[in-house]
Amino acid sequence: MKTAREIMEEILDGKELSTTEFNHLIYAAATVTTLELNGTGEYKLETQRSKTPPCVRRIQGSKMILERNCQLWGK
Repeated sequence: MKTAREIMEEILDGKELSTTEFNHLIYAAATVTTLELNGTGEYKLETQRSKTPPCVRRIQGSKMILERNCQLWGK
């Protein structure tokens, strides 16, 4: 497999590119490189966001603290 540098040298050999065309070429090379390195190129979230609203999570956290305190005091 050719490297991105070799491919770009072949494409750019003797051609004048506008800034936009050059940016598109760089973007395409970066995309191909990312796909090759990562295997899929799909964007994946590192952590999943909670589906419960923040107010519900706060109430649940307060409830857990109260339950823990009740267990400590034997009630």
